[in-house]
Amino acid sequence: MGTALSLSVSSVQMAKISKSSSANSANMSSLVMVAIVYGLVFSVVQIAGKTIVANELFIVGGLASSVLVVLGVITFANAKAVLLGAGNSAGWFEFIVAELVALLCAGLVHRVCVTVTFLASIGWAFALTRLNATATA
Repeated sequence: MGTALSLSVSSVQMAKISKSSSANSANMSSLVMVAIVYGLVFSVVQIAGKTIVANELFIVGGLASSVLVVLGVITFANAKAVLLGAGNSAGWFEFIVAELVALLCAGLVHRVCVTVTFLASIGWAFALTRLNATATA
């Protein structure tokens, strides 16, 4: 009887480990995909920087850089979930780091892009906060 009990406990533990590893692999694949898209958007903004300045498309450059904020927060959230477990999520610290990187990217193009990135990322912060509130409710 003691052997059967330990067998059933180990099967429950194996089910938890299996469920955890599948969630971890999903977060890992999402992390890789978002990191690739992040790198592509960053590269496109930097490559198109001279065109953005020459054609005075500062709003487009700022909006493209503000997308980096969202992608950065998603990347940080997935990295936390992979490294620390599924119960962890991104907070304001991760948002501020993603914001600073996006502002740096925009600053390498033009100073007006920095302003547009900052203002658009305030909207992204509001949208992400509302999305999180509806997801947890």
